[in-house]
Amino acid sequence: MKSNFSSDRIASLLSHITERQNKKINAQLSSSSYKSYETDNRLYQEWCSAHGYNPYPSDEGELSIYIVSMVLEGYKSSTILRKLASIRHAHFTQGFSPPNTKIIYSIIDGSKIALETGRESKKKINKQDIDIMLDSIPRNLKGVRDKALLVLAYHSKLLREEIVTLNVEDLNFSNDKKSVRIGYWKKGITNQGHNQKKEYVILNVQKENCPVLALNEWLAVSEFHTGALFRPINRHGQLRNLRLSGKSVANIVKEYAGKAGLDERLYSSSSFK
Repeated sequence: MKSNFSSDRIASLLSHITERQNKKINAQLSSSSYKSYETDNRLYQEWCSAHGYNPYPSDEGELSIYIVSMVLEGYKSSTILRKLASIRHAHFTQGFSPPNTKIIYSIIDGSKIALETGRESKKKINKQDIDIMLDSIPRNLKGVRDKALLVLAYHSKLLREEIVTLNVEDLNFSNDKKSVRIGYWKKGITNQGHNQKKEYVILNVQKENCPVLALNEWLAVSEFHTGALFRPINRHGQLRNLRLSGKSVANIVKEYAGKAGLDERLYSSSSFK
């Protein structure tokens, strides 16, 4: 018996089904979860752009490299799984088949033990440590950036993931320039799973190693008005239009700990907690 469905009719039905699936997926996301997914996918797209990859649809081999890079940067397995869920969700909403291969999940599963139990406890940075670390900072573009990052981390106690996702727009200086209010997304766990909420930290002018002055100087020198607050600098001393990675934050801490004569193996971004 001849079918009543033409190829156009089938295509129309498939399109309708996909649209309804996407609406259902989006309806299941809370506003904060949606914000988290947006952030994860923006960072993934920036990484793909920097390496010449196409983010959607993802090549499973290239996505595996992205996961390995996160493992090497020290991300928790739960964070990697959330980021992968964000990437899968983006594939659904754009009508692509989501990546789902054994090699991707074997990389994640194989990293769980190393990520959760293989970390050494890092030494906490005190005032004396930060003072001698800052004394070794050079007077150039990188030095201005690194000083702003280090004093921000020291006074705010923000996690490196929270620092690297900051945008210029998240900084709100008081009229008298004696304080700055910083909005950031804080990760947490609820009954529904992982979540994020917007929180704020206020930093005031300090007599020594002032975060307000350091951030003001960095914005003036970099001439940033929007976008990522902290960005990489190439070997020619030029700013790149990318977001600084969490691993880079840890390396900056180790770099100045070493210059200050401290054992850099004992220090990392977690030393500011």
